[in-house]
Amino acid sequence: MRSAHALAIASLALTGAAMGGIDATWPFDLETTGSDVTWDSTTAINPAAGRFKFVYEITAADADGSLGGLPLGTFDVLSMIPPEQLSDVGYAQGPAPVTVWSSHIDAPAPPEAPAVSADVLITVDGSGFAHMSMTNVTLGTATVNVPPFGTVMIDITRIHMSGTITAEVAACAADLNIDGVVDTADLGILLGQFGTDNEQGDINDDDVVDTADLGILLGQFGVVCSFE
Repeated sequence: MRSAHALAIASLALTGAAMGGIDATWPFDLETTGSDVTWDSTTAINPAAGRFKFVYEITAADADGSLGGLPLGTFDVLSMIPPEQLSDVGYAQGPAPVTVWSSHIDAPAPPEAPAVSADVLITVDGSGFAHMSMTNVTLGTATVNVPPFGTVMIDITRIHMSGTITAEVAACAADLNIDGVVDTADLGILLGQFGTDNEQGDINDDDVVDTADLGILLGQFGVVCSFE
């Protein structure tokens, strides 16, 4: 998957849908003072899926800061995260193993000096278990209003973010809308994205929606997708 921006998974709840749909909800709640973070899920989604859809949303972010070594408390920093990094949708062709997200994050976005930066990798292995690593973590500075000092540049000493990631799975790779059947709705999606690098229509994950993807879809057209 070529999508970016995610931070961590704290737990994975399997609900199991045979015809596609929301199969897992991964709430995340992560904090670090600058060290690398890794995580492994204790439950799994269906690794045999032909197609995976992942959606994430960051709903809260706060940080501790100091000024000249003096702790100043906790500040809401959600607004510092670029809007395009607060939520995202991505797709990956199955079966697992698949990469869910792989990216470098900077918040806030350049050219501003980052309050936090890190390399983030989330994968699903061949057994359907999720794994996450957040490495090369760097805590920087942020401009905040601190009474009675006014607007000052503080050093970030801890960052905390939370939100949700959901996973949907489909048995058929060409079931682009993950509704359990390959039909005209999926064909319409592919034709609407033809010639682009949109992940939804890029069935074979080669970075372009083209005749190769169309051939796969037509080969599965009319198939009712279900897991045996």
